[in-house]
Amino acid sequence: MPPVFPLALPLLWLVRALALLSCLAAGWLTVIKWINPRVTVAGCGGSEGCATLLDSRWSNWFSIPVTLLAATLWLAVLLLTLPAANRWLGRTANQLLAASALLLIAGALWFGTLMVAVEKIWCPWCAALHLSALGAGTLLLFASWRASRQGEAGLLCAAGQAGVAGAALLILGQLFGKLPDTHRITTENPPAAPAVPAMARTAAGSVAFLAGTMVFAIDEVPVMGPPDAPHVFAGFSDYTCTACRSQHSDLKALLKSVPDTYAVMILPTPLDPACNPNVAIPPANSTRHAGACALARIALAFWKAAPAQFPALHDFLMTSPLPLSPESALAEATRLAPGIPLEADAAWITDRIAGNIESWRLLSSENTNLPKLVLRDDVVLHGSTANRARFFEIIEETFPPIPADSIPVSTRPPSKP
Repeated sequence: MPPVFPLALPLLWLVRALALLSCLAAGWLTVIKWINPRVTVAGCGGSEGCATLLDSRWSNWFSIPVTLLAATLWLAVLLLTLPAANRWLGRTANQLLAASALLLIAGALWFGTLMVAVEKIWCPWCAALHLSALGAGTLLLFASWRASRQGEAGLLCAAGQAGVAGAALLILGQLFGKLPDTHRITTENPPAAPAVPAMARTAAGSVAFLAGTMVFAIDEVPVMGPPDAPHVFAGFSDYTCTACRSQHSDLKALLKSVPDTYAVMILPTPLDPACNPNVAIPPANSTRHAGACALARIALAFWKAAPAQFPALHDFLMTSPLPLSPESALAEATRLAPGIPLEADAAWITDRIAGNIESWRLLSSENTNLPKLVLRDDVVLHGSTANRARFFEIIEETFPPIPADSIPVSTRPPSKP
């Protein structure tokens, strides 16, 4: 009977060690995804690094966590490298190992590309898993090549077909399969709150949410859409949060397709610890949300100075490539409103941002991620939906029906927290 694989014993034990450790790590990430209520929403602020990737649309293959698939594959590799597998399965064990090697390499390249180029998130656990997959997969492929030269004809061909088919099934399923939910809708119930309508307009022109415990004067905050619209949302977001940017595009489409029906109060909520004490200080080399406080201050100062041009600046801040410097924001503000000094009351801006942060904190008992959109009553949409059609469905379910011909059939690209 042929040996398990023509690998030197130290390299064989290295593959086994990588398989065992990677299986445990992938299983641990799966458990976190299942039991941690904060790791369920694609957004910014509540979970960074690996947890952010666990929130993303790429974290599932249909309804199965990809970390569970990875743990299963690693367990199979570990078992197939044992002598008992070779005794029971013979040549089939080598074929399965070669196919697993291709799957490991393809998976590492696919998910590594998504991490670096699409989500643009650094996850040390995920990176370690990808490097382990590349290392173990390369060793197993090398062993497959040596085995084929030692008489196991057709090993690489058969294994290659199986590996390529499996990798294609994974990638195509993620690209065209049913997208997982990347948002959460909660019903907030503030304690000892008066029983009044939650989105009630007061005589003084304010809008109240959460049974009157969260009140905004509609003429004292930026608003997109008609301020007298029958439905007014409270939108908490950060200009450096890519999930917030995805929701911004959905909100623009909503306001355009159903005019005079909805409005959104823009409540900048920076996730930069420079002005948000509820955010952990990031690693020294991290640039996530850097400058968010300055961008929020520029936006609010511009709204005070030139409210009519604010939607244009807000759109610029939400659509310009990241990282976005405060200098670029100031240059655009000057272009939109030449000669208008941005000298709004600094104390008012500080208080407005602090108030937004406190409201965000109160809404974060179940999930801290941004964006947050208070729709009506105590209904809060946490995170960005996987596509625009789902966002319109939520609005249609929450409010009177939207005309069918105004709901877009196309979906936007996946969000990037």
